[in-house]
Amino acid sequence: MTRADGAVPPGADWLLRRSAVELLFPMVSEAQQETVPAAPQPFAQPQQRYSILLVDDDALVSMSTAAMIEALDHSAFEAASAAEALEILRAGMPIDCVITDQTMPGTTGIELARMMRTEWPLLPVILATGYADLPDSEIAGLPRLAKPYRLNALAAALSRVLHGRQPALLAPAQRANAP
Repeated sequence: MTRADGAVPPGADWLLRRSAVELLFPMVSEAQQETVPAAPQPFAQPQQRYSILLVDDDALVSMSTAAMIEALDHSAFEAASAAEALEILRAGMPIDCVITDQTMPGTTGIELARMMRTEWPLLPVILATGYADLPDSEIAGLPRLAKPYRLNALAAALSRVLHGRQPALLAPAQRANAP
């Protein structure tokens, strides 16, 4: 250990001496090796590819979340506002799930979810928020994704709302043949 000027601080010369460390591990038999479970996967790859509409006014958050969605092997579509999200949906874009930020200029995520329920009552909506103090009555029926979130939390939220659903991007013939 040396300072920026190359000098050894007083009392630190013992750190510069050579040391030897010996690590001892117990022996494991072949039978025991077979029973050791594999390391858990950080997230399960989806069986289906879904289209996710991400609504967030923060471009950096939107871009990083879209990258996570694509890392989960889904398609990500981005909207910077509630109005833009409604425009995408009304244009007929096949969307399987919407993830919306709560705090956006003009319209909150909860308000967007309420508007969407009138036209698309079966479309799952996940509310992404960093606010822990939202009253439960305001978010009734909306799964919540606490910000900041990691890939595992995003994967779990999507898995919960999309479980058993057929992707919207499947053509009608594929839907008829899908399990």
